[in-house]
Amino acid sequence: MIGEFTYEIIGDKEVLAGLTRMTTEVNPTLISELQLAAIETQDRMRGNIPNRYTGSLEASINYDVRGLEAEIGPDDSVFGGRSVGLGTEFGRLPGGRIPNWLDIQARYGVTTAHAFAIAKSIAQRGSRGLGYVSKTFLEIGELFYNRGISVAMKVASLF
Repeated sequence: MIGEFTYEIIGDKEVLAGLTRMTTEVNPTLISELQLAAIETQDRMRGNIPNRYTGSLEASINYDVRGLEAEIGPDDSVFGGRSVGLGTEFGRLPGGRIPNWLDIQARYGVTTAHAFAIAKSIAQRGSRGLGYVSKTFLEIGELFYNRGISVAMKVASLF
């Protein structure tokens, strides 16, 4: 297996016994703290979405805690695998593909002609991103920093 390694800690038996105890006692505590932090981040991220975008985008904000890592953000599987979460975070570049005008028609209740015109305009001029994920991570990062905790966070990118 790639990345597999073995190690041995050599030292005082009492210290080693203490480290073993700490691993079994602290790990569940750290994981439960991470779980709470993930829930807090999820709630803040949902709150940072502008009101006009609530609904399916808000519902797509999920978290997944694996060991001492957590992934929090829009889950594109909610949108049939389309990258709606990243698109709303970063926006669309001009000259891209035309968005699904049927979605626009259904969402805004406009005529087919208006929905197609909106989709064509978005494809030609692009659209501005909401930045709700980045904003949330800045808030959470500051919250952890004020508590004296260092965390590593990264925002996915389209590129």
